[in-house]
Amino acid sequence: MDRTENNMLGKIKQNDKVKHLVKLAELSKSIVAKVQSMPELQEVKFDLDVILYVCDIIENNIKQTETKSIDKKQIVNSILQKCNPFTAPELIIFNKMIEFLHSNHLIKKVTKLEKTGNKLFSWALKKIV
Repeated sequence: MDRTENNMLGKIKQNDKVKHLVKLAELSKSIVAKVQSMPELQEVKFDLDVILYVCDIIENNIKQTETKSIDKKQIVNSILQKCNPFTAPELIIFNKMIEFLHSNHLIKKVTKLEKTGNKLFSWALKKIV
């Protein structure tokens, strides 16, 4: 893509659905990079902590209104499928693991109070240091 094409793309206004899809694609790329950077990825393929980590990121970064047409479980599936492809029987096991995490309320949403406290703490550290 040359410079004029980049300028034209910047001038085209995106509607909300396109913005959400772009945000989802960027989030997906960053999660895939983090998971793929884990050592011995094949051994942690069905590690509950890795799956919970991805589920928590999706839960805290995607609002339910943004995903009316897309299921969050499907998003987690596609992200982890990019990291380490699953066979059909493995996919069934993987989906049951996500259901287990969801039904036992292990997927946590960070509260606004926690987010605000974290931002305030970070700001205070920057001022001190």
